[in-house]
Amino acid sequence: MKGMTLETIGFVIIALFGVAILISFISGSLNDIVKSGFCYFYKKFGLGNDDVCEPADNIPEEVIVKPESVEEFARSLAAYSTVCWKDSTKSLKTKDTNCYRFVIQNHPGNVTEFNVTHILETEGGCDSLENSMVVNETGDVVEYTGYCGVNDNLGWEVYGNVVYEQELILIKYSDELKKVVVKG
Repeated sequence: MKGMTLETIGFVIIALFGVAILISFISGSLNDIVKSGFCYFYKKFGLGNDDVCEPADNIPEEVIVKPESVEEFARSLAAYSTVCWKDSTKSLKTKDTNCYRFVIQNHPGNVTEFNVTHILETEGGCDSLENSMVVNETGDVVEYTGYCGVNDNLGWEVYGNVVYEQELILIKYSDELKKVVVKG
């Protein structure tokens, strides 16, 4: 009888501890290490649906743009890319981050990585987001003809190498590339 009581108390303590961790996990107050440990045991012992430990989609902030000129659109891309860079690299714990989703409602003409880098250079943005290499309209990666720092912190993954008829552009930080990437 005494052994059964201790066993029951043990199960109750373990259950309370598990519930406390689950509540912390759901409320988001656990750090990555504890979350990883919890998910390891959760999956190892098959305690339920594996979706609980899958990372949530990183939903970017939506920005609706109606640029009237190539320069205005390049300025928007440069500004939001700079903010994405600063936000994504200010902590020691960087991960792939989808920063902004541009919904383009007006197409003023071809916008290239050169246009964006030129805006960064002429408006002092190269101090925050350096871009020494650009993808030209033929898809070749070439040195930027002006001076926008020594690092290549802006990537360009745009279909056709120019933003023209795209309706959506994603600005994200890639942990693998260690740069902000404009995708479209």
